[in-house]
Parts: sequence; C-alpha cells; structure tokens
Amino acid sequence: MKKGGKEFTRAWFLSRAALAVGAAWASNIAGGFPRRALAHVGNPAHGGHPDALTHKMYHRFTPFRDWLSSQGAAGYLGEFMWPNNLQRGFGDKAQWNQFGYSFTAWLANTDMWASFWAVDETQLSGGFWLTPYVGKSKTNYAISLPKAQAQVLEAHLSGKQRSFNASSAQQYEDGFSQSNAGVYGKDYWYTGDVRDPETGMNTFEYMASRGYTVVRIPFRWERIQPTLSGNLSSTELARLRSCVSAAGSAGLKVILDVHNYAGYYLASRPARGGSGDYKIGSPQLPVRHFEDLWRRLSNNFKSDPNVVAYDLMNEPHVHGGIPTAGFSSPKKAWESHSQKALSAIRDTGDTKLVMVPTYASANQVPQRHPSKWIVDPSNNHRYEAHLYFSRNGGGHYDYSYDSDNSYWQSRGY
Repeated sequence: MKKGGKEFTRAWFLSRAALAVGAAWASNIAGGFPRRALAHVGNPAHGGHPDALTHKMYHRFTPFRDWLSSQGAAGYLGEFMWPNNLQRGFGDKAQWNQFGYSFTAWLANTDMWASFWAVDETQLSGGFWLTPYVGKSKTNYAISLPKAQAQVLEAHLSGKQRSFNASSAQQYEDGFSQSNAGVYGKDYWYTGDVRDPETGMNTFEYMASRGYTVVRIPFRWERIQPTLSGNLSSTELARLRSCVSAAGSAGLKVILDVHNYAGYYLASRPARGGSGDYKIGSPQLPVRHFEDLWRRLSNNFKSDPNVVAYDLMNEPHVHGGIPTAGFSSPKKAWESHSQKALSAIRDTGDTKLVMVPTYASANQVPQRHPSKWIVDPSNNHRYEAHLYFSRNGGGHYDYSYDSDNSYWQSRGY
C-alpha cells in the first residue's frame, strides 16, 4: 500500500505504531456509540447521505461507475479499503464500518469486479489499518484472524467482489533494483508459504473459508524479469507459479498484478525513498520492454486455469507519472502503452481477461479519459481504478473520522 504513490516500509510502520499510542486521545466515540453529524442525517440537499464524509465519498466513487456506464465498459476496482484502529489509535472503527456498509452497498449495486487492499503476511506486528484479516504473531503470520472491516465485507460482497489483494511479493526496500532483488523470505515472499499451526490452513485456504473467490497477487517486474526484454527469472517464475498453484488449490482464482507504478529500477539507479525508477516511455524504458514482459507472462500462464486475469500495471499515474513520449499528455501516452501491452497478450493467442488501469483514481477517470480506448479482438477486458477514503485520497488515514467529517462538512458536503 502507499500514500501519494509511495510504498509503506516496515520502518515507517514501526514509527506509525509509536505515534498511534499518543493519538488515542483523538477518539470521538461517546457512550459506545459513533457520533455523527446529526444535522446532516437524511438531508435531501445532501442526497440523504448520513453525513458529510459519506456524501463526499459517494462523489469519489460515482464518476468511475458512471463513466463505465456511459462507455458501455466493464470495470474493476483493484484496490479499496476504509481503516480499522490498528496503528491509528483514534477509536473510530465503528464509524468507519458504518461508512463501509454504505460503500459496499454502492459497490454491490454494480457489475464491477473489486479487490480490497489487503491481507499482508509481511506485517508481522499484527497488521495495520488497511488489513481486515491478520496473522496471530511474528512467527505465526499466516492470515487467520478477522479484524473490524471483515464483518462488513462478508455481509455485503459476493462473487467477483469477494476478492482481496495478497500483499507481500511486491515489497522492497531502499537499494532495490534489477540486480538487488532483496532476500527472499526476509525482504519479500509470496503469500501462502506458511500454515497456521492451529487451523492448519495457509492464507489462501483461510480466505477461501471466509467466502473469498478471487485474489490479486502483486509482484515486481525487476524480480520476474531482471534483464529487460530478457528471459523471465526461472527462480522467481517458479515462486510465482507455486503461489498461483497454492491459491488455486484453495479454490481461488488469481489476478496477476505487475505492481510497478509504470516504472523499473535499473542497477544504475536503485530505489531511494520509493523514487528513482525509470518510467515506461522514457529512453531507458521504451514501451517495447513492457510489451515483451506481457508476451512472456502470457506464454507462461495462458494455459493455467488458476489464472483468471492479468492486471497490466499498478497505478501508472503515481510516483511522478510517465513521460509524454511524443504524445499530447501522459494519459494519452498511457492509453497507447496499455493498448500495446494488451495486443502483445492477444498476439500469443491468449484470450484471458485483462485489467486495463486508467491513468487516474476513480474520481478522476472521466476528466482524464473522455472515452474508452482499448481495441480488443477477444472483447475481454475491464478498465481499472482504485479508491481510498482518506482526506487526500491516499492509503493513510491521518485524521479521525469526526475530523474528516467536519472537514468535508465545512466544504459543503
């Protein structure tokens, strides 16, 4: 997960956990009941939404929903989640869950696919605010316990909306590059390698037992293809295949997600603070390498029945975005790049579903993409956007529910 396109590091989580202790005073739960903006409840001028925050978030969600409808296109909400109390200390999980019931009702009334962010075996401290399910301890980290949001997700979502992101293989630290992938089993690993000694289940089996049907598996381009347009790493490919097989054995279908923000860390410029990668369309990373990656991934997974879809690229618009590369804007460049990647997949004879990221968050899609752009001979793709509910739209939730609600109320919601 990330804020403003920046990946969270474990060091950051430790500092956040310490700060959360001092933030406990900010809880606004009185008498055990969530305090809401009562003057706003049911106000027809605000669409009948229960409070200003819910009203604002409805206006973040509906632009993508309505764009899909106007374009006659199918959609995928590849990431979303509201927070619990872990490492925040505001005591507002009941309020956020009340909002969650509203949001999941909106989502369930669409034909979008959707995957929440996230379950994360690497959060050895017991999870964080965006993890609805966690492991029990640092040594027993297979996901096996529900947290606050689980009851809402399980009550409202079904089918291809009963889906989750399995965060772990996309993790990296400073110094990461194509030649420094990190230590497997320490800096990153693929979900499903360990079992909970009490339940006997790995993470995939546990999530399937909770009714989930689809998992999005993020991984890094630099690890799977350490030489641009070169062979896929046999070691990393075997790990990814094993992960996919474990998910399939649990009864889950897999979405493969290249989690690179449209960039690639070369050995000459490794990661520093989540930046420094070269972007698709730059002289160092021409789009032909992106096409080659997906051609090779397709050739390896097109016959795998466990893989239901490919997610071309996670959030190409963040981490500084991509260069215009001779196009009128980065978003037009991305439309061309994504079309070429999809065409590379189809050229292998692969007809699997392709998730095509938009160059936007959910609320920005109509402005950045006036019309759909993909030409697909298999007619089997979905446009993708992500949606978070913090004040700035990122994955951090730095303020209490009441504080955010007051903020949006002061702005007319």
